[in-house]
Amino acid sequence: MSKYSYDLDSIIKNSFKETIKYLGDNGINNREPILRITNSPYLNEHTLISLAIVTSLYYNEISSMLEHHTNYIPISSLIWTTILFWTLWRFNISYGIYVPIMKTIYIIKSPLKRDINKILDNLNSKNINGPSIIRIKSSEHGVVIYPIYTDGGNIENTVTKSIIDIVVNHEIAHSLVGISELKASALEYILYFYKNKLYTYPKIYEIIEENIKRCKKYVKETRKFDPYDLGKCYANIIINENKQSPNINIKNIIREIKHLSKKDIINTIKNYNINQNLKI
Repeated sequence: MSKYSYDLDSIIKNSFKETIKYLGDNGINNREPILRITNSPYLNEHTLISLAIVTSLYYNEISSMLEHHTNYIPISSLIWTTILFWTLWRFNISYGIYVPIMKTIYIIKSPLKRDINKILDNLNSKNINGPSIIRIKSSEHGVVIYPIYTDGGNIENTVTKSIIDIVVNHEIAHSLVGISELKASALEYILYFYKNKLYTYPKIYEIIEENIKRCKKYVKETRKFDPYDLGKCYANIIINENKQSPNINIKNIIREIKHLSKKDIINTIKNYNINQNLKI
């Protein structure tokens, strides 16, 4: 039994509703995805979700196959993908998944609870008593930091909601920009920042600038890039460029992200001049 009392189901549902409302209020009225919350998708549910994921990943190949009435099925790719996702689900690595062909978002509570509790355990040792900006890393070896504002009240719920926002926003982002983890990660961070009105806390921009510096070092020193890190790096540049105008046009941002390539993003990070707040 957990020593923390947050209601994960309610927080997930509320986060989902808030993000859908935020998008709707900003003129983005695409078909709303279906939300499914599950503990660990084993047995029948596991099998169905795995098949749906495989189908979604190879949607273009399957569509082409049906269109041309051929009997070709990419057997080796399907087997490899099924094994990969079985591993992710079985060992509770993934927090969520978006299945495009079903327009469904699955949020997995078991790994979320485990990692939220670890973060809360770590924060308990820091004695946060008043208004503060908490820093959460995107992953153990991740480049980017997420800022979380707390008034010092119910830190447990504040931190849990912020982490759920990140996860839910990422899967909703997939429904808007496609299966690219790079593009979904960029939109996820932007949605998290603006939906939660973090632009109202000037100190948070210090973290944004720190992230950009870390990102510039990352693209300079790394050869094999993580798409999640690259996307979030790009998002921090977008946020920094718009710090004087917090009410960004999210519709235009989504359109821009959809047409970006990995090369575009790497070049933007490399060439970004943080001191002049301009691309050079």
